[in-house]
Amino acid sequence: MPSRLEGQETAALLINGARDRITTPEAAESSAQFLRQVLRGPVRLEIFPDRGAEMLRGEAESRCLMEFLSDHLHGVGRKGSEEAMRKMGAEPVSFAEDGSGLVMQVSDRFLDQMD
Repeated sequence: MPSRLEGQETAALLINGARDRITTPEAAESSAQFLRQVLRGPVRLEIFPDRGAEMLRGEAESRCLMEFLSDHLHGVGRKGSEEAMRKMGAEPVSFAEDGSGLVMQVSDRFLDQMD
């Protein structure tokens, strides 16, 4: 296993299908338990009941991955700090429902820069 810097934590996300014949849910849980013993960060296991060994598909599976990435991007994302956002030159965004789906609203300054 590769070495890590002292104090650095590593998060892991395992996604498995309950119908996967090669990596069974029991094997996925065993892998998650092992990672919990050796990593300093959180280990999340998601087992989707109606999937096998195929790639991610659908909203629930995509949301699982995106939430994990957002939670563990070290300074940005849902749990990001204002300081990190300022360093990146990022501006807050808000989301609104327009009846046809989720719409991202950005600042006028951002739109002016796009012109």
